[in-house]
Amino acid sequence: MDEQQVLTQEQQINLAHFTLADVPALIDCARQVAGANFEKVVVAVYHGDRLVGLNAGTATTSENNRWATRKYHVVAQTQHSSLFEKLHYGNDAAAFYAKTGTAPAEFAFSGGGFPIHVSGYGYAGALIVSGLKDTEDHDVAYRTLATFQTQEG
Repeated sequence: MDEQQVLTQEQQINLAHFTLADVPALIDCARQVAGANFEKVVVAVYHGDRLVGLNAGTATTSENNRWATRKYHVVAQTQHSSLFEKLHYGNDAAAFYAKTGTAPAEFAFSGGGFPIHVSGYGYAGALIVSGLKDTEDHDVAYRTLATFQTQEG
C-alpha cells in the first residue's frame, strides 16, 4: 500500500453523522471486521479529543492501550491516518518527529489510527486499532469505518 492509496481510503470515509450514540455500532463493526483478531486488538474511539469508546480484547495488554493513545495523537494533530503519515515521511521516523515537533513518547509512527470525517463538518474524531502489524491495524480501522458508513444509511 502506498501513500496515495491510503489518502484515497481516507477520502472514501465521509460519514453522514458521528455521535456518541454511534459508538457501540462502530465497535460492533470492528468486531465483525476483525473476526478472530478482535481479541488481539484494542479499539479506541474518539469523538473530537474525547475518548468515548474502548474495547480491549482478551489477548491485549496495557502496551496496546499506550500504542493506541500514541496513534491517536498522530491522527488528532494531522487529521490523517497514522499510516498515511508513516508513508508520507518514507518510513523515516526521525524526519516525522523533526518536522512535526513531536516525540516518540507521545506520537506513534505506526499505522492503525484513522480519522473520522463527517459530511458538511469535517474532522470529527478517530478510530484507533492496536495489536496486529501496523498495516493490519490500519486495514481493520479502514474496513470498520467503511462497514459502518455502509450500514449507517
